[in-house]
Amino acid sequence: MRSRWIAALGLVLAATLAAGCLRKSDPPATGEVQDPSGQPGDPSGQNGTGGGPEGAGPGGAGPGPAPPPVQTYLRQGLRSPDGLWLAALVPPEAGPEAAGLWVAAGTGSQQPVRIAQAVSYQSGGPIWTPRGELVFPGEDGWRIATPPDWRHQPFLPQLLAGREVLLRADAFSPDGSQFVYTVVENGRKEVWLASTAGQNLRHLGTDVVANWVEGTLVVGPEWK
Repeated sequence: MRSRWIAALGLVLAATLAAGCLRKSDPPATGEVQDPSGQPGDPSGQNGTGGGPEGAGPGGAGPGPAPPPVQTYLRQGLRSPDGLWLAALVPPEAGPEAAGLWVAAGTGSQQPVRIAQAVSYQSGGPIWTPRGELVFPGEDGWRIATPPDWRHQPFLPQLLAGREVLLRADAFSPDGSQFVYTVVENGRKEVWLASTAGQNLRHLGTDVVANWVEGTLVVGPEWK
């Protein structure tokens, strides 16, 4: 009798231990994420383990397509002298994701790239030089960018920095060695001819217009 009682007690203890093991290994409830520590995780990814913004971080999918307004402006953009690139200045009203200076391959084979967001919309530009560089008005003065990586730097700051300078679309001579720029001072427009090496060559006049016509610089009065 005693041996039967001991055997029954052993069966009860074995069943209790088995039930405890099953409960410990039960899967998490529906919708709950469990990490290796056994603690519930964050299904939203907001605990730092989720992916970053689109195209950011190692292993990202790369930049997405440009906002639709960019494509519209690029279709009307300026083509480089060799025909390989298009450039367009997209205004702020297109939205913060679109505003700035964009370039794209002329064949449409690559996604557009915004090479500068901090730009000026008052000074003119962008302008292609005959050598295929892109000159554009940054917020800190005129800058020049070179394809294909589009790194840019100040354009002739010894001449142009610290003043209100205007550049026309036809500012550069056909060989790219000279250009015309206008300095606005006290409501007057002083027009200069300079070399792309950074030297003023001569003062062309006040409130005049200078244009390259078949390789020759023609200066005349400004029509108002």
